[in-house]
Amino acid sequence: MPEKGLGRFEKGIFVWADGRKQDSFEAIQEYLIGGKVQYPEARYDNYIIMRQSKFPWEPLDSVAGVNVRHLGYFNERGPNIKIVKMDPETETPAGRVPFLQVRYVLEGEILYQGESYNPVSCMLVPANAAYARTTTSTGATLLILSERRKNWQRSASSKAASSCSPTGANRTVAKQ
Repeated sequence: MPEKGLGRFEKGIFVWADGRKQDSFEAIQEYLIGGKVQYPEARYDNYIIMRQSKFPWEPLDSVAGVNVRHLGYFNERGPNIKIVKMDPETETPAGRVPFLQVRYVLEGEILYQGESYNPVSCMLVPANAAYARTTTSTGATLLILSERRKNWQRSASSKAASSCSPTGANRTVAKQ
């Protein structure tokens, strides 16, 4: 929503220039797709509460000092939600995932392809894109959201990366 005069973000709400208020996520989605968000019929009767401290930390396969809390995998396409905790002086390997992945830095600092990411930074990895290793000297905690989407190519645009977070560093970190 880089156009001047379109509106502004206020505490999770997007206020349009005409004064109309809308959930920020919904406003961003509608901006990206160029129309109204089409919501599917509700599958759940109520909202879901996750108490992440109740989930166990599990070591990431063959990566010393990196642990994962698997919080949930919803529906046939996701989202898959997890928290990754990296001890100081650790790294995660390079790889490729067949789905769109968004990584939010919650605590600490990570280094990815020579660039530093601090808390509230966001990284977008498009579906089927190769990604580089991630390192930390201080230790870090990341929230990782993954989703298989029918329209993932549109979601992986530079517009999507620029709207990851209004306050942090926002970058598409891998190209298809």
